[in-house]
Amino acid sequence: KVLGQMLVTNQCLDKLAAACADFANHGMLDTSSYYPQMWSNTTLHGAEQKCARNVLALTAELNLACFPGLICCFLFEQTHRPDDNRDPLEVPLAGCPRYEGKLSVFNSASSRFYAPSDLSGVGGMQVKHICACSLWQNEAPHNDCIFVNTGTNAPDLATGMWMIVHPVYSANCTPIHSIIHVDTIYHAAHLIPMYGHHFISPNINLHVSYDSFHVFYVNKYVDHHTFEIAS
Repeated sequence: KVLGQMLVTNQCLDKLAAACADFANHGMLDTSSYYPQMWSNTTLHGAEQKCARNVLALTAELNLACFPGLICCFLFEQTHRPDDNRDPLEVPLAGCPRYEGKLSVFNSASSRFYAPSDLSGVGGMQVKHICACSLWQNEAPHNDCIFVNTGTNAPDLATGMWMIVHPVYSANCTPIHSIIHVDTIYHAAHLIPMYGHHFISPNINLHVSYDSFHVFYVNKYVDHHTFEIAS
């Protein structure tokens, strides 16, 4: 019932805007410091997986030779001083903290969030699980897409939805990887492939759809929370 959720969301936002304007006219609200906020908190979920337990072992398991360097860059981003104006991408690995010790691997995270249009009270808080499993129900990998707080952008003018070009490669034609903090994970996302003008192969199913297309739309109509995030 996505359409009904969107209509309720728009009604709530219109009522909030009308109430804010009325309160401001009566001197009851300072609108310069008021804006509806969305809140989210993500934590690792589930039992620790019995797989690689250190940096070198996980590098081999992922078949990702640049993984130790990505850890160095991530640690620099997390520990550098606020008055340090250097771009983390331009700092040589020799100037970054190093870590080659033990690791813990979790294949799922729990996201707890609410939006301005949610009902106040106990029922207003939402909890969703985000999975990144190498084998889901003994069939195929299960890797959810997510919203990550990285900054602002602009949606596609024709559809009103954000576009994702996948995959992204560096100058030497290798995929670009990065390590992010779990606090930057905001919400699960749903992608719609850009199908083009040709027929789709009958061999494409939900397990390989992300690898079969190169451009996607972020579906903001999947539920009212995503609609508020991506609008």
